[in-house]
Amino acid sequence: MKELEERTGVGRETIRYYIRTGLLAEPERPKRNVATYSEAHVTRVALIKRLQQERFLPLNVIKDMLDKGGDALDAEHLPSLLGLEFLLSARFGDEQSRQPIALSAVADTTSVTLVEMEEMDRMGVIKIAVGGTMSKQDAGIVALWGKLKDAGFSEDIGYSVSILSEYVTAADALAASDVETFYTHVPREVNTMDATSMAETGINLTNEIMARLRLRAIIGEVAARNAAAVDEAVFDTTPIEDRKKG
Repeated sequence: MKELEERTGVGRETIRYYIRTGLLAEPERPKRNVATYSEAHVTRVALIKRLQQERFLPLNVIKDMLDKGGDALDAEHLPSLLGLEFLLSARFGDEQSRQPIALSAVADTTSVTLVEMEEMDRMGVIKIAVGGTMSKQDAGIVALWGKLKDAGFSEDIGYSVSILSEYVTAADALAASDVETFYTHVPREVNTMDATSMAETGINLTNEIMARLRLRAIIGEVAARNAAAVDEAVFDTTPIEDRKKG
């Protein structure tokens, strides 16, 4: 432990906390009062320290990253904006690993059936995890679809979950463009925490812009369709009586 402290610059109480919380693996214990730490411990502590000090990432985010393959990370050559996805998920309340929601619970609180949820999963609208759970964000999508059904947009008039595939395609394409622009133009020296705040603000504002653009486009499409119907009626010389018979 003393040598690990010296090589990493991190105190033993902090190291012990890392071990208790799963950030750091337990050392080998050849004897009851002897603990042996490896080079892997030195590397992991250095990585945690750098992610905290340079990227301003909280320990719960760092743990998520390390649990999902962080052993391949090099503390000396960290990718730009590393950990941004974890911070964004936390900002928007999508903490799947800590707060999974059972499909049965979602089905009990919405009019969406399990069959519909499975279809949503196949289309990529939501992701059902092993064990029959989903993230809070996905549960919100299911709930919104349930509200659409309750408002009359039911399968009886041709509204099935299959129409959501168009939204997935559009969202994926727009997201790819947004992320490419963000990574291209945000300065590399911006730390991950500040980048998260920028991204959060940008997502909220561009979501509102997109909603307004879509509303304008829908009204325009409705107006164009009605104008075409009026034109057809004006130029149709067939007597009204014959039109009714037809």
